[in-house]
Amino acid sequence: MIKESNYASVTIVIPVRNEEGNIINNLQLIAKKVKISHSIIVVDGCSTDKTRGLVLSYAKEHKNVRIITTTPEMSGFKPSLDIGIAAAKTEFVAIVMGDLSDDPETINQMYAEAKHGADLVVGSRYISGGGKESEPFLQGT
Repeated sequence: MIKESNYASVTIVIPVRNEEGNIINNLQLIAKKVKISHSIIVVDGCSTDKTRGLVLSYAKEHKNVRIITTTPEMSGFKPSLDIGIAAAKTEFVAIVMGDLSDDPETINQMYAEAKHGADLVVGSRYISGGGKESEPFLQGT
């Protein structure tokens, strides 16, 4: 079991690749909406844009944010998740997509459920009350 750190109750893992247009907005949205103490691990799957530099710059002023850059062989979605989860130092981990398709405010509710004894808490856009805005046509099929 991962031990909870002194500064965070949950680690938010964000797998990204070429998200320069979204990553800062995503980090700011998390800071605004997540009310529990948290750390953020951005796992960069070998972006070829400015994603890494933007996160490094943001992390200089936000000590709860750090970035891990994968190797090309480990740059896929699943390896990025594995790397981020393995690097977490908290008991609870939440995954947030880098493209702003998740509402980070739900992390507060999910954390409360986990603290009340739930073994697994899963957010889904496919259940009652769920949804996704601005979905590309092919992604929804």
